[in-house]
Amino acid sequence: MARCPSAGAVVAGLLTFYSLVVQGSAVGVLSTGQLIENHGHQSYSKHSVITEDGYFINLFRINKGRGGPPFLLLHALMGASDQWLLRDRNHDLPSILVNNGYDVWLGDFRGNLYSKNHTRLNVSNPEYWKFSIDEWAFYDVPAMMNYVCNNTEYDKMYVVTYSLSSAILFATASARPEYNDKIIVSYHMAPFLAFTNIKSLLLRLGVQFGEFYLAISRSIKNHELFSRNHWSMNSLSLFCNKKSIFLKACVTLLSELFGFDTSGNSTTNLDFKLTYSRAGVSLNSIDHLLQMIKSHKFQHYDLGHNKNLKKYGQTKPPEYDLRKVTSPVVLYYSKNDRVVDNGTIHKLISVLPKVYQTIMIPNEKFGHIDYAFNSNAKTLVFDSVINIARQFKIAPSHPQYGYNYYYY
Repeated sequence: MARCPSAGAVVAGLLTFYSLVVQGSAVGVLSTGQLIENHGHQSYSKHSVITEDGYFINLFRINKGRGGPPFLLLHALMGASDQWLLRDRNHDLPSILVNNGYDVWLGDFRGNLYSKNHTRLNVSNPEYWKFSIDEWAFYDVPAMMNYVCNNTEYDKMYVVTYSLSSAILFATASARPEYNDKIIVSYHMAPFLAFTNIKSLLLRLGVQFGEFYLAISRSIKNHELFSRNHWSMNSLSLFCNKKSIFLKACVTLLSELFGFDTSGNSTTNLDFKLTYSRAGVSLNSIDHLLQMIKSHKFQHYDLGHNKNLKKYGQTKPPEYDLRKVTSPVVLYYSKNDRVVDNGTIHKLISVLPKVYQTIMIPNEKFGHIDYAFNSNAKTLVFDSVINIARQFKIAPSHPQYGYNYYYY
């Protein structure tokens, strides 16, 4: 079937439709900074951090919460820091944290629209895009954590992940286990790892024919996927704006792809929210993800026999060892999640050394994208983040006195 031209055309069309409707985005939409201001936080700052391999990555800090322990929030695949700010100040996690006295930092991985600089490479250079999930984990997360520690009174932080950024943080803690000591507790909302049994038929088709899609991108020398542009904005508006005759179909498609609770999602601004699900990502990162899903292994990027031997010292890419994730972990999952199944959660519980708490969202319809879109997420998810954080009491570190104060 994969060799049949007509089938390939159908799959390419499906993937293109998926990228437009679900991953669509717009030029001229509000930036993370503007969204922060719209939430009533006039005091925020933007920070550029250099990684060990020369990439500039971005951090937004909401300064109103300075003085309390820091929270680092990591976005999902193909997204950016702005996806945490799609509701209002009473329902979005950053504002909830700031209003409870925490110091909030929003991170942007290399390659998205906020993190596209390098010490010597331009984004038009294919060399810039030669990074996968491995580099996000080995370089970007440590750079963010180091910067937060160096610019606050604390040498530990709370970390919140969403979807694939859960795997990224686990990979960091596995490959560089010393960073477990910088994590007070990590929260993993819908953790998307390699052994996920995807329920959505459309997503499974996307995975099955993903290599075909990537081959097309490589043939036209397109190393960045899912960037924000006018074309995708117009397509998104066509299908998902509040006056569109296709709006009901758009909602149905979202429900099939990810799980989508319409009771907590206003469809009048659905196109606005979907705008922020597309911020640019490297082709290699998508390729790496597809490799892991197909192999059912949480592993490094497979470069091929010879390159694997040169980089890893073995012909197959090594797996990340979840037993090295020794910092406390909180796992969130939901029954209507079409991407992350219960088996993923059970596997994590059985392997991770320190699962502090596992929380199943008490709503039968809550799905994978509801963590970013749904107003009910405040009571169903975010309030528990505050409650758990208070169970891990931490005082500022005082290096001038030669010791630290921590209370658990």
